[in-house]
Amino acid sequence: MPQCTLLKYQKNEVFELIKESSLDPFNFFWNKTASSRSGDTLSSDIISKLEYKGSDFYFLFDFLRKAHYAEYSPGNDKLVDEYYPGAWKNQQYYVQQWLSFLKREIDQPDLWAQLSEYQFPREDQLSRDMGNEPFTAFQVDQIVRGIDLIKTYLIAEIKIDSDQKKETNERLDYLIEAAKRQGRKDWIHTAIGVIFTLAVSLSLSPEQAKSIWGLLKSTMSGIIKFLPY
Repeated sequence: MPQCTLLKYQKNEVFELIKESSLDPFNFFWNKTASSRSGDTLSSDIISKLEYKGSDFYFLFDFLRKAHYAEYSPGNDKLVDEYYPGAWKNQQYYVQQWLSFLKREIDQPDLWAQLSEYQFPREDQLSRDMGNEPFTAFQVDQIVRGIDLIKTYLIAEIKIDSDQKKETNERLDYLIEAAKRQGRKDWIHTAIGVIFTLAVSLSLSPEQAKSIWGLLKSTMSGIIKFLPY
């Protein structure tokens, strides 16, 4: 098959773009593949493909009507984007765009995977006879004492910095205020969300998150019954 791969100087320019994006060039590698432009005269040509290690992300340096064509993943707001820059200089712009989208994706935590890892209770793991009646004043005081224990644990055991301490206090204070106005069933779902958010923002290990959840369960002893999980 005819070769329509990039020239050495073009690959070097891509290398510089990667460096400018603050991504590590060692995480990229070059490959070759057949052109995906079906129906075009170059559709059977071999083109350059830049891939990111350990992922399905790529940039295809393709051609359409003998001019540069871009296909890459991840795209801006979908998995794959395609553009027809024509000239090489315009192609470089789309390489920069791709690198920015790639950096966004690889820097993102997988919140759904972390949710599973932390093993917070699901709806069917809460007591089936739990209603949504409001907490009594005594129960709110019990919740305040328990949340103060969680604050003490985070500050003493996790060694959070001043910014993290501020965020932690704000989120847990919100949980206290929510206990004064939400029903108990609504509140426990709010509590799960707040603890999960803190676990992610403070980069807690699953064991540390489990300890916090254990403190909250102890706090709710006699108020809300949890099924084993």
